[in-house]
Amino acid sequence: MSRRHRLALAVLGVLVVLQALTPAAALEPSPLAAQLDARLAAAEPRLLEWRRHLHANPELGNREVETSKFVAERLRAMGLAPRTGVARTGVVAVIEGGRPGPVVALRADMDALPVAEEVDLPFASKKTTTWEGKQVGVMHACGHDSHVAMLLAAAEALTAVRAELPGKVVLLFQPAEESVPIAEQPAGAELMVTEGVLDEPKVDVVFGLHVFSRVPAGTLGYRSGPLLAAADRFEIAVQGRQAHGSAPWTGIDPIVVGAEIVTALQTVVSRQLDITHEPAVVTVGQFDAGVRNNIIPDRARLVGTIRTFDRRPRFRDHDREAGIPRHRGIRTVRSLARTL
Repeated sequence: MSRRHRLALAVLGVLVVLQALTPAAALEPSPLAAQLDARLAAAEPRLLEWRRHLHANPELGNREVETSKFVAERLRAMGLAPRTGVARTGVVAVIEGGRPGPVVALRADMDALPVAEEVDLPFASKKTTTWEGKQVGVMHACGHDSHVAMLLAAAEALTAVRAELPGKVVLLFQPAEESVPIAEQPAGAELMVTEGVLDEPKVDVVFGLHVFSRVPAGTLGYRSGPLLAAADRFEIAVQGRQAHGSAPWTGIDPIVVGAEIVTALQTVVSRQLDITHEPAVVTVGQFDAGVRNNIIPDRARLVGTIRTFDRRPRFRDHDREAGIPRHRGIRTVRSLARTL
């Protein structure tokens, strides 16, 4: 099955979940569901156009300015009144149903990643930018372009039948899902919730989904219990003492100690958690230090992520990592920064 069919089915999956909120939809075929099917089929060309436009024009977290404009313009064309500037660059709109019912939120993330795209497609991203002082490519490598396009298609279909729609649908276009520099936090979902997007109107339930390249095209995947993990960002600064590379004994090498910290962190999960009950991942994705091959720098910086399904091991993980002792005069001067 083609990527086109996969995207269309993903939108349909969101709407099927929405229909399941009403007892009638769960027990027998719904005339409203049939209308939505037809609307989605008609929206498919626009869905593909939207997704390819977004893929060719990615923006990083808290910088989704043009993406937000694109979303807001299409929501206005549907007759909705979107709120922009939510959590800096987020967009929120409400579809008012014509019948009583629950308030359901549908959420899509909008930001891209600092990754260079290397495929030869007419809508491939050629964009570059500066991220944390480095020149990087920008790419929708995590599928958020698909998520935005799917939610726009869902909004179009739902708006067209709102007179028969039970309850309300809150559309959440979230910025900064991929995290942002510490100086810009809080951001993303946390900041949206703080600003009250789930309170006016009061949301009963939120649904989101994620495309996965490992799931066969045309398939909706689900499981009982948690499927997508909580993500906590941590940053550790190791302070040493600069020296010439030919005389390392005259300084304190933060690179060597940083490497030992990276190795030690791998034992948090493998040796300290019961992974049969508490699956978790600790990954160091950035290790920044030094500017020349023959100079031992005075500082190293490690940035990583913790992924967990349960709140309890998250805090125990933090305690274990924060307990890394002083080692050869090196101090860890950055605590773990929680994103939730």
